[in-house]
Amino acid sequence: MDDSTVEKIKYELRTKKAPVIIVYNHFLYWHADIIVGYDDTVASNGCPMVDQSVDYYKEQGSGSYADAIEQHKAALGGCTNQGIFYVRDSIYDGGADEPTYTYGGGYSDKYSKRIVERSYNWVKFLANHAYTVHRR
Repeated sequence: MDDSTVEKIKYELRTKKAPVIIVYNHFLYWHADIIVGYDDTVASNGCPMVDQSVDYYKEQGSGSYADAIEQHKAALGGCTNQGIFYVRDSIYDGGADEPTYTYGGGYSDKYSKRIVERSYNWVKFLANHAYTVHRR
């Protein structure tokens, strides 16, 4: 995906006033998240989520996947530093009572927050599919 995909997602959010579903791979697990908004004015500070994923892929022996992402980043001129999507994470509403989940590699944390911020780089370098959900 690239900047045109980011623009299409923003267009869909504006014109259809409907969420966009993104399928992406993070830490070798597939996720489906729902984009509910965006803000072009928020600094995204590069793409730490993408870089963390690439490092993890290499550590886990998935170097070809990491190489493909790095080549795609180079082809697009690297990461941007501006713009975020507001995303409903793929799991469920968190909160004080939510259980702790152990992710691959022994990393443990709470499941998710209700809305998270993801940089446009997330879509460009980790996403695989984007779908708009709307009525005709």
